[in-house]
Amino acid sequence: MRFRPMTLPEAARYVHLQAEDLARLAGRGDIPAHKVGGVWRFYRPELNDWLEQRMASLSGHELVKVERHLSQETSAAAEPLVSDLLSPYSVDLACTARSKPSVLRRLVELAEASGLVLNPVALLEAVAEREQMCSTALGPGVAFPHPRREMSEALTDSLVAFARTPSGIPFGAPDGSLTDLFFLICSCEDHVHLRVLARLARLARDEPFLEDLRQHRDVADCLHALRSREQALFGLDSGGR
Repeated sequence: MRFRPMTLPEAARYVHLQAEDLARLAGRGDIPAHKVGGVWRFYRPELNDWLEQRMASLSGHELVKVERHLSQETSAAAEPLVSDLLSPYSVDLACTARSKPSVLRRLVELAEASGLVLNPVALLEAVAEREQMCSTALGPGVAFPHPRREMSEALTDSLVAFARTPSGIPFGAPDGSLTDLFFLICSCEDHVHLRVLARLARLARDEPFLEDLRQHRDVADCLHALRSREQALFGLDSGGR
């Protein structure tokens, strides 16, 4: 039940913290929480927002730990790679969009080309609403637009779309830098969304990989580069367990 408030123990399990640590954060106002009758209550969309913002400031090592925690939600066999969620039809390496609204429209068009989108209008509205709250541009030159909530009513399955503009555009990066690489994350389940976001956040810290993405002119080569780098990360993580 997505809109039922979570108890302190439920929320602690969800964000992978000890209950006493979560209560301390709630008491300081460092995490979204509501006190009802003297008892802490938490809402999943607000916790997802907090987790997303927290990921932006985590180191690569810390993101590995986040991914491992999130993987407990599914079996290893069910864990998709980001590249598994990308269709060649959902990639545009020469996106001509020059503004945030036009980039979002193009990304939703690419998502629709996957054949997995039931309601592109609702998806675009949800993605634009999320951007109005806070930009999903993290830098250097990368943004991860996404709806604030899972979109099972608008999708038949989770997917990722990717667009690259010839030069950077203003997208609201915290440091004021321009953005030219855009990954749209559309998921049917919260834990899938957070895992994909954690994985992409790790990849975004790999400057040589990002430059590689900027150089490819062929969609197949671009997807191969993504899959190869992601498999290298995944293999290292698995081997270290």
